[in-house]
Amino acid sequence: MGEVQSVNKFEGMLRYHFQWALERAEKKVADSGTGALSNYNKELVLWFEYYQQNFEPKSNVPQKTIMGHLQGSRSHLRIGYRKNVGWDFTSIQRKTSLGKRFDTFGVLDHLPEEITLIQGENFLLCLATCLLNGYYGITHKGSLKESRTIMEFDARHLDLGSDLSNKYAAIRTDQLERLATRFMDFLKNEPTHYTDFILKTRQVNRVFLTLNLWRYGQLGILSHDNLNTWYCDEVMIPEIVEKASSLMEDSEKLLAFTPLHEAIETFLDKHKLYLNEVELDVWVNPASVSTPHSSARTEQAEEFLKKTFLRHLDRIHPKKPRI
Repeated sequence: MGEVQSVNKFEGMLRYHFQWALERAEKKVADSGTGALSNYNKELVLWFEYYQQNFEPKSNVPQKTIMGHLQGSRSHLRIGYRKNVGWDFTSIQRKTSLGKRFDTFGVLDHLPEEITLIQGENFLLCLATCLLNGYYGITHKGSLKESRTIMEFDARHLDLGSDLSNKYAAIRTDQLERLATRFMDFLKNEPTHYTDFILKTRQVNRVFLTLNLWRYGQLGILSHDNLNTWYCDEVMIPEIVEKASSLMEDSEKLLAFTPLHEAIETFLDKHKLYLNEVELDVWVNPASVSTPHSSARTEQAEEFLKKTFLRHLDRIHPKKPRI
């Protein structure tokens, strides 16, 4: 019990059998000469189209586990990176060094001491999956037993295979916790009615950009649409890597870099968006570029880079014309 990956595999098997059964039923109805299943009434047609478009989860969309009892804050999240595996987010219910379990006051005692929550190359997707399922958060909120999930990086497994990434794209746990909190605040779900899913056209309404988050030269795009779906895309910009030595010394040059904004414009064109019609937030890794702040003032450096990046985004990208 509690093996999240096993649950995900089970869900995949259920999806396969359900899809097979529905295809078989539609074929039988069509063979009977009474007409295709999707032609019975307008509402059925709309739901059937929605099913065809959304039943199979897209690779860049974080998924909620189908087991409600697994959606809960964990005492400890350990994050590492392994070659041929990618990022590994593991829930730890014990203190390895002391041989004692973290105290969750019985809430998670039914779970094994270590559970692999998600693995993959897309760091944003792994993190968003943990946030969406509530793995990172507060247990016993409002009580004397209240405690927040502890995040830590596995120092034994953090070699990304790139000296640039290892040195200039790494972050500390306090930075990750601040970023996770910003993600959750920024991407809060909006009220929806079940009919919205068949009557409304999906439209991205919030975009959170990250730069050099655990991969030097990588643009991360965490977006949210009007039907409360999150999307996690990561785009490598090789020109940033090629010109790393000069871009590291000048934040203005880095954040106004043409290939960076071309990658952003490609995303906007794909979704038929203007930046000024979405809620926008950004984060730039202060380890990847020089700022006026000392290494001890990471929060101030992050805020400085945020304002600089937003200024260049506003200046460079076209705005939606006012009618």
